[in-house]
Amino acid sequence: MRMNFWTPTFHTWGHGLDASDMPWYLLYDYVEVFTWNEGSNEFDLHWRDDFEKFDEKRWHKASGGFDANSSVFHPENVSVKAGNLVLKMEPEKVTHHPAVVEGEHVVDSHLGGRSHHASPALHEREHHPVGHRHRHRG
Repeated sequence: MRMNFWTPTFHTWGHGLDASDMPWYLLYDYVEVFTWNEGSNEFDLHWRDDFEKFDEKRWHKASGGFDANSSVFHPENVSVKAGNLVLKMEPEKVTHHPAVVEGEHVVDSHLGGRSHHASPALHEREHHPVGHRHRHRG
């Protein structure tokens, strides 16, 4: 299972996103994982995480990014608070270096070639869920 929060680079999903009102938050109340019981022909609850604490044996905080995404995942943007898993997205901190003078030109160099936003990703370590419920808050 992957739970993440990211900003797309393609217009159909990313149109209208405005980073000026960041940070943004995504809160999960809980995650339930079910297994199929062939005998009863129903799903049985396998486990539930109510996020009273961050379970490092169950979850992994990812870092990095992927194609068609203007976000970079930072583990420090994943937390647990008040019984919720909290995924935070904020503008990426850009590290500026002093201007470099080359002949008559001034070059202001910085790390990163495009605007990125910090976004978390979380991966469940062992099990595969049937579903989960989440809510969005701004």
